[in-house]
Amino acid sequence: TFVGGMASSWSEFVHGTACGHAVQIYGEPAELAAPVAAYLVYGFEAGEPAVLVATPEHLPEFERALAARGWKRERIEAAGLLFAADAETTLTAIMGPNGFPSASAFDAVAGTLLDDIAAHFPERHVRAFGEMVDLLAARGQLEAAVSLEELWNSLTRSRPFFSLLCAY
Repeated sequence: TFVGGMASSWSEFVHGTACGHAVQIYGEPAELAAPVAAYLVYGFEAGEPAVLVATPEHLPEFERALAARGWKRERIEAAGLLFAADAETTLTAIMGPNGFPSASAFDAVAGTLLDDIAAHFPERHVRAFGEMVDLLAARGQLEAAVSLEELWNSLTRSRPFFSLLCAY
């Protein structure tokens, strides 16, 4: 199930280059892999870089789905368009001592990463996919998950060169 932010449909979100934030609801990892691959591949085909903040459990599914669309690991590495980060490690880096994401740490980690990619790919839209909110929600830390969603929304407003797809 797709829940669009500024886009009214999955197709509009995947094919668009406006900033925005959308959520993909899934039951099984295989259900998630196809839409994430579609989102990333459409960008790759247009020369757009992407950030993938994923769990190690889901990476093989994403790699299979990307390969099925003609983007095997070797091609992605040669193109230099994908920047991957471990969702758990990244989440740990942005969490404050109060059990909530720290706005300053989030900006230092996620904001700086996006800024660096944008500087390396001027005039290009950047696509991001993340599973950190899902990790918090799965742990029952729903208020922290909402707080992280709000930080992502703020980032999409302050950096109009990227769009974000999250998954739950």
